[in-house]
Amino acid sequence: MKKPLLVLSALIALTACNDSSSDVKEEVQETQEITVSLETNKVQLQFNLPASSEVLNTEEISLDDPLTYNASVSTYICEPSGEQALLHIYFLKREPQKWDVYYSLDDDLLDIDGGVIGGTGQNKATLEFDELGNFVRQVPYILNTTELQYPEKNYSIEFDFYSDSTTNLDENFTAKNLDSNGC
Repeated sequence: MKKPLLVLSALIALTACNDSSSDVKEEVQETQEITVSLETNKVQLQFNLPASSEVLNTEEISLDDPLTYNASVSTYICEPSGEQALLHIYFLKREPQKWDVYYSLDDDLLDIDGGVIGGTGQNKATLEFDELGNFVRQVPYILNTTELQYPEKNYSIEFDFYSDSTTNLDENFTAKNLDSNGC
């Protein structure tokens, strides 16, 4: 979103001398507009994904059917137009220490750049944990969307899972942090 964020005013004092050697000050005000883009380009995430969750078939995921994934969460982000859009994140446990992650924005599925084709036909991400439930890695290493296209701008969002705080422990699903920049 391009908005006038701040208007800077500079006061310029000009001094002029006349015949009688008295000082006359003339004030001229100059205004400069600065625009800043406020769209969301990074979402920071921290979750506990329950280790006791059932392993599900990744080929049968349907984002309209909560029985085909283990957990989901939503948050609003800001598009380049300045409008808010609802971002959904879906977690599907596919192996004891591996979770697939799918994303949709206003009900449109998003591809993850460098991700693997998932059950929805979209490129998904994968989170991996060790036997103690500690985060090992996300695949791909940098999770960026590729399907957000706006006129004259290729817009993407990076997802950062805060590796030391995202866990796979035998506790309830918990969103510890879900924060985005923009708006």
